[in-house]
Amino acid sequence: MKNSYLVLCFFIVIKFILQYSLISPEYELHRDEYLHIDQGNHLAWGFLSVPPVNSWIAWIIKMLGGSVFWVKFFPALFGALTIVVSWKMVEELKGNLYAQILTATGILFSVLLRLNMLFQPTSLEVLLWTTLYYFMKKRLK
Repeated sequence: MKNSYLVLCFFIVIKFILQYSLISPEYELHRDEYLHIDQGNHLAWGFLSVPPVNSWIAWIIKMLGGSVFWVKFFPALFGALTIVVSWKMVEELKGNLYAQILTATGILFSVLLRLNMLFQPTSLEVLLWTTLYYFMKKRLK
């Protein structure tokens, strides 16, 4: 069990390293990221296109200084948490360490790698849907 969590920590570290190493410092933020960051200046219960949580995260990013590091940190964090929830889901389904590693590798090198590079609501939505499926599985057990 302890080895399992060490391997999980390894995947989380790799997730953050990949997220930051694949982004060239030559590039600026994407135009959608500017939109979502600006919503931190106009906190509301939600906008037509995005849920309210995104605005609050943008506000936190502004409070942390608003640097590119923090803008890219939260999507990477959501991606890492998606790996953790999926890992726990496989554990709940009685999967062995090999199944957990296969799941984490699949998530790490899937389209979610690109999805978690941009500060948009989609990376949080994937995490929340994965968490919902995890708790539904626990409830239906």
